[in-house]
Amino acid sequence: MPEIAFIMGKSASGKDKIYKNLIEDESLKLNTVILYTTRPMRAGETDGVEYFFVNDETAVKMQESGRIVELREYNTVYGVWKYFTADDGQIDLNSGNRYLVIGTLEAYDKFCEFYGKQHIMP
Repeated sequence: MPEIAFIMGKSASGKDKIYKNLIEDESLKLNTVILYTTRPMRAGETDGVEYFFVNDETAVKMQESGRIVELREYNTVYGVWKYFTADDGQIDLNSGNRYLVIGTLEAYDKFCEFYGKQHIMP
């Protein structure tokens, strides 16, 4: 059985609600994966809860070392903000744990390339 369940869908398709419901069902024993971002932390956010907040230099070093699984960049009025999943030990395919990830089709493809399609369930 695949270790990573991947939820994807168009904006406003309900994927966030499905994700939340699945995570709240403790009988499923699904682990979440916290994404990284270079955008500034907003009021009420906590590093390591909503995101891991890193600077551009850290993001570049992680990319150069091959630790970025998938990356999205958004041009904002404040500059380019990056959001990405990193190979940082949160996902351990040998642990017997199961993971739930939410993302885009492009992110799904990158997860399949990085971890192997046999480990991902769309």
